[in-house]
Amino acid sequence: MIVFACFSPHPPLILPTVGSPADRRKVTKTIKALESLAPQLVKTKPDLIIISSPHPDWGFEVPLFFLNPKHHSYTIKAILTDFESPQVHFER
Repeated sequence: MIVFACFSPHPPLILPTVGSPADRRKVTKTIKALESLAPQLVKTKPDLIIISSPHPDWGFEVPLFFLNPKHHSYTIKAILTDFESPQVHFER
């Protein structure tokens, strides 16, 4: 059963390691909106999170950063990235 869904902009410049402070000030509303999604998602206690993005790598990095900045401890599987066979990008 789907318990939560959202659409979200995810420009890489909203990551602290990518965008300058000036860049991030320009997209403050976007950053605050993304930060507000994490607690809403947590309340639903999902068994699985699906992130769909046409952008390999940062298409996953941006939403995961806002869900949990320490996301690299989780298993993340990218399926059909660039029309390739399924592959694992990060492992616990």
